[in-house]
Amino acid sequence: MTDQICRVSAEEFQAILDEGVTFANWWGFQTESLSYGRFTLRQPVRKDHQRPGGIVGGPVLFGLADSALYGLVMTVAGPVKMAITTDMSIRFLRPAGLRDTDLLAEARLIKAGKRLVIGEVAIRHEDEEDPVCHATGTYSIPPK
Repeated sequence: MTDQICRVSAEEFQAILDEGVTFANWWGFQTESLSYGRFTLRQPVRKDHQRPGGIVGGPVLFGLADSALYGLVMTVAGPVKMAITTDMSIRFLRPAGLRDTDLLAEARLIKAGKRLVIGEVAIRHEDEEDPVCHATGTYSIPPK
């Protein structure tokens, strides 16, 4: 995959996210890095992400994983705003604590076809290697 060209810039994707994905803007998702078939989204952890028990809420983690997959799709298909989630599964492996370290959602391409892109996402605190959750999902690319 290293010889493939990334089809969206970090600035293009961030603009799409900021303008069209309301919850991503609310929660402060930031494009960290991208290349063809790889995409990393940063989530600054804030107190308003908390659920009982002092941990980051599941909806925030799910939204982060879904948004990272959205970015991954654009690395292979270009800035296709109408790409949509067709399937997503998430496994919460351990609590993501409210800490001073951001969360990173690292998406990796599994398979890209003409109409479907399949990927996986590992979410971890930036100062740890072990993920707090793992997600897999499929996005549909609309016909041109």
